[in-house]
Amino acid sequence: MFFSDWLLLEHFKNLPVWLLHAKGCFFILTTGIIFYFVIMKRLKETFANEHQYRLILENATELIAIIDNQGILKYASPSFKSTLGYSQKETIGTPVYNFIDFKTLPESASRLKSRINKELEGDFVSILKHKNGRCVIVEGKGIPISETNGKVEQLLVLAYDITERKNSEEKMEYMAYHDSLTGLPNRNYFRTSFNRAIEQAKEHNQKMSVIFIDLDRFKAVNDTLGHSIGDDLLIKIAETLKSCIYENDVISRQGGDEFIILLNNSSYEETSQIATNILQALSTPFLLSGHEVYITPSLGISMFPRDGEDVETLIKNADMAMYDAKNKGKNNYQFYCNHLASTNFRKILLESKLRKALQKNALTLHYQPKVNLHLNKVTGFEALLRWNDPDVGMIPPSEFIPISEETGLIVQIGNWVLREACRQTKRWQTEGNPPLCICVNISVRQFLDDGFLESVKLILEETKLDPEHLNLEITESIAMSDVEKTITILTELKQLGVLISLDDFGTGYSSLSYLSKLPLDFVKIDQSFVRDLHLNEENKNIVRAIIQVAHSLKKIVIAEGVETKEQLDFLRQKKCDHVQGYYYSKPVPAEQAIEFLMNDLQR
Repeated sequence: MFFSDWLLLEHFKNLPVWLLHAKGCFFILTTGIIFYFVIMKRLKETFANEHQYRLILENATELIAIIDNQGILKYASPSFKSTLGYSQKETIGTPVYNFIDFKTLPESASRLKSRINKELEGDFVSILKHKNGRCVIVEGKGIPISETNGKVEQLLVLAYDITERKNSEEKMEYMAYHDSLTGLPNRNYFRTSFNRAIEQAKEHNQKMSVIFIDLDRFKAVNDTLGHSIGDDLLIKIAETLKSCIYENDVISRQGGDEFIILLNNSSYEETSQIATNILQALSTPFLLSGHEVYITPSLGISMFPRDGEDVETLIKNADMAMYDAKNKGKNNYQFYCNHLASTNFRKILLESKLRKALQKNALTLHYQPKVNLHLNKVTGFEALLRWNDPDVGMIPPSEFIPISEETGLIVQIGNWVLREACRQTKRWQTEGNPPLCICVNISVRQFLDDGFLESVKLILEETKLDPEHLNLEITESIAMSDVEKTITILTELKQLGVLISLDDFGTGYSSLSYLSKLPLDFVKIDQSFVRDLHLNEENKNIVRAIIQVAHSLKKIVIAEGVETKEQLDFLRQKKCDHVQGYYYSKPVPAEQAIEFLMNDLQR
């Protein structure tokens, strides 16, 4: 301003005073205008930046919070409040620890303190509490935004809600180690747990037990009632098995109908008791979608360290013991013994030889006569499978039939037996012998096979045997697996003209109540009742009752396993219709069977 006055006085002499005053006002006005525009621009920029910042904060999906060095919330973004369900009043001025789940509170408080003290950097993961009580998992970082004398006064916290991601990761991890149907640990999880248990057992000099469980007849239930009911049954069995063991034990589904239980720190006696409990627990029928399903287990047990010191050996030996339980009648448990290793080798050998025998047509049939007590003559034969291997020798059906069932060969073998029996019977007829009825046993898997009915029709056509001369024998376990389906199949067989027998009668469930529903021609009294007739009065009563009930339902009664004249006389007295057994003849080859037919049966 002084400089402008000097210029005017130098170039313009004798200026009026008012002009000097006007010049000053003009200068002040011009300067004021310039300052006004500069300040307003800065203010606008400041307000614009603040608005932008607020827009960013309020619309950010991240959880943003400012806390002081005491952990008090000074600012919480809308996303912070909406994610946790709290209002503005419930957040500002509140300790941030109030929003942290108690499980992670000590660790979170420690990390926050370390961050304020500049001792720790990097990301963190914490579990926050939603207002409704659910957990919200967040991942983020803390950034110092104000310091005094090198000490952090405020911390900016930026976090992301990773709950869904964490849940997905946990679900994937769970699925990787658990069975999707039952929720039990799968093979991988079980083996990992097993290895840890072995190390602990070695360290503390403890015993362990492995129980290998296979469900008897599960495939029959699955095939007859459907896979959904089969799945429901597996779920129920898993729950039942869990109730039979202790909390520190491990149960795993290995696949299909196989389960393995690891009993930690368990003695021989304790293991026996748990195995007994399992058998009892599974003996109760399961009610599934209106079906009463019976299932029995076969249990094999190996002990650590007696039967092995590693996972694979213990499981393998328990598996062998399980098959030993199956061979001993199923629905029982067996401990591993050293001789089972050789038994298992023989089983593998026989399986291989059985396949070759089937391919080379090396199996044979023997025939046991069936005698009509009213006519006192042979009216038919039962065809029984025999296998005489050139290397091993005669192998009993009780040994190779279970192998054929396990491997699935039973359907192919069963069809061969049916075809050969029909062919032989037709040959006897064409040779001028009296017409005979041939009885053929049908296995569960063969009966439930989708092509069973067509196979029967085809074989009858091929052999040209009249259907009335074929008697198919089904066991009570087949009939009881699914009564409605059994009735449907038997009805179609009856329409063909085929005769039907119920084998091993009296050994299953609800026998008499279902007897009237099945389209049967014959009822066979199980040999276990006949064998001890002279020793057991109760067996006499059972046999007498079966004959009376069967006759009242117009069924023909056959007693099998007759070996003595006393047994025969009792059955004849009680009006039994037919008998078969060693008293008359053991099963013999076809040539001897026809010779027997021509002999006098009087004794």
